[in-house]
Amino acid sequence: MFKFEDITSSNNGGNIIAACKIQSDAHFFTGHFENFPVMPAVAQLLMIQALIKTSRICNEKIAATKSCKFYQLIQPDQSVQITLSKINNDTLTFMIENGDDVFTKGAFQLTGNPATP
Repeated sequence: MFKFEDITSSNNGGNIIAACKIQSDAHFFTGHFENFPVMPAVAQLLMIQALIKTSRICNEKIAATKSCKFYQLIQPDQSVQITLSKINNDTLTFMIENGDDVFTKGAFQLTGNPATP
């Protein structure tokens, strides 16, 4: 569903940055909303989850969402950059942006238990 490009890692794998173009034919645009398609919040979280899995930034499960704020709408064919940062082995922060525009940012609480593949 999401095609990540230019995935880079720094800080011994603790930071991940990836580019993604939000395809206009993505199924989640159907009906959300008619004549004004925007990427649903749940699809943004699924995109972050997919990058976590693709990048293997952490082995822990997500226990809870510590914070999550949606600032701006993401529309079809928009390019975004996703940044993941692991902090102290118990927190993973995320941000979706494009240049100076921040679309979404927040943090997940991680458990000490490995996630299942």
